[in-house]
Amino acid sequence: MPMLELAAFRWGLNLRDYLLKSRMRYNGNHFDLCDWLNNFGACRLMGGLNLFAKMIGKPGKMDIAGDQVYRMHCDGRAQDINDYCLFDTLDTFFVFLRTRVLTGDISTDQERELVDAARVFLQEKTAEFPALAQYLQSWQP
Repeated sequence: MPMLELAAFRWGLNLRDYLLKSRMRYNGNHFDLCDWLNNFGACRLMGGLNLFAKMIGKPGKMDIAGDQVYRMHCDGRAQDINDYCLFDTLDTFFVFLRTRVLTGDISTDQERELVDAARVFLQEKTAEFPALAQYLQSWQP
């Protein structure tokens, strides 16, 4: 969200409703997945998003980890960075869906439907985003 806030700042977009709520860390419309998963600091979960993604059969970290991104940038590997960010975003989405099952916001059947629809969508997008083939191959049923 901070990056989106900076973009809104740059382009002069009105975020009144968002900002009125989001500055209250636990009471606004902001949802920090990491905070939620580690019970707002009550426990330390080694492995982070990678662990949670792998727990639900998604690829998690494959060939690249976050600490390699700066070196990749220096080496001019922008597409590899884009692919890494795409994979992280997908893992975040699937982990978030699972948290919604835990809260009762969606059922496991609804989660399965959403995941199945996402898989079909990603398969349809592999021509446009070839790296998705690697993500889908690493996806456990």
